[in-house]
Amino acid sequence: MDIGFVVLPVPQRFEAALAALSTLIDDGVDIEQGVQVLCEAEGVRLILDVLLEKRTENLRRRAVWTVERLLRTEDIAYEVSGDQNVSTALVDAFQHGDYRTRQIAERALKHVDKIPNFSGIFPNMGGA
Repeated sequence: MDIGFVVLPVPQRFEAALAALSTLIDDGVDIEQGVQVLCEAEGVRLILDVLLEKRTENLRRRAVWTVERLLRTEDIAYEVSGDQNVSTALVDAFQHGDYRTRQIAERALKHVDKIPNFSGIFPNMGGA
């Protein structure tokens, strides 16, 4: 019996992998524990690399969301704050992403102290 496999183009493979990894840090789970699992599996660097590659808008959106979640952990935020490439990718997403991506990129940049917490660029739309 021949089992056929669907081979996705590279960007969609990255999106699927990132979607699977992001379940570890999604709403309703212990983010700290999920981050710890990702650190142990050396997944944090891979996620940051996806952010830096900017293959598609969907991939950028998901990468920014995932990185913002990772940066909620102080140790990772401190480590990433010195990585100019990650900061540049987040600023790029903040400047050129869609409305939601820009909001998430703003929060990510706050975690690494690249913009002040009182920026007020986006009005509070009833919670995020």
